Amino acid sequence: MEDYTRLWVRLIWFVHTCPMRIFKWTPDFRPSKESPLTPIWVHFHGLPLYLFEVEGLFSVANSIGKPLTIDSHNVNRVKLGTASVCVDLDASKPLMKETPRPKPPLVVAWSKPGSGIYKVNIDGSFKNGEAGLGAIIRIEYGQMVYSLGFYMAADSSLEAELMATLEVSRSELSHIWHEQNMAADVIAKHSLKERAQYVWRPGDTPDLIRALIQTEIAGIPYIRG
Repeated sequence: MEDYTRLWVRLIWFVHTCPMRIFKWTPDFRPSKESPLTPIWVHFHGLPLYLFEVEGLFSVANSIGKPLTIDSHNVNRVKLGTASVCVDLDASKPLMKETPRPKPPLVVAWSKPGSGIYKVNIDGSFKNGEAGLGAIIRIEYGQMVYSLGFYMAADSSLEAELMATLEVSRSELSHIWHEQNMAADVIAKHSLKERAQYVWRPGDTPDLIRALIQTEIAGIPYIRG
């Protein structure tokens, strides 16, 4: 495939100073007729950095034609202002009028509660009428006070999260909501998978969220697609 791409992208080769043009063969190929199949370089401006991978650039270019290769500067991440992708184009077919702009990922990070405040993160996981509910309660410096996992029947993920809120509210703790719910989400999915109830107390942090808690205390951001 690499040899094919190298030959096809260049189109014209010189053999002893004589030009030799490359054509892609098709069942109706005729030397006297110009082929509509040709490789072209497409340039994309203003793409977010996370798309500067082969898979990301190929995904964007696929809306125009079959991606063949990307510019060496983009491969080495030397030139990031413009992304150049060579695509296999059929000129007999109409081009897209507009290429949809990829949605950038959401970058969030867990924030510590204020002094004297307990912070509760709640999440629910739902599948086929069953739900897992996860909650983790932490204090000022991010240390876990309690983490809870519930399993129950539910009709939707929204009902699962509402039930998680109800269960935690019985502890009569003030709670603050935040987008960063990784630890609670892991507990909810674990409870759903095992169909079990859990209560973890201080000094008994479960292994499945131990590393996540340390990551959140350190303020390391989390990319949510």
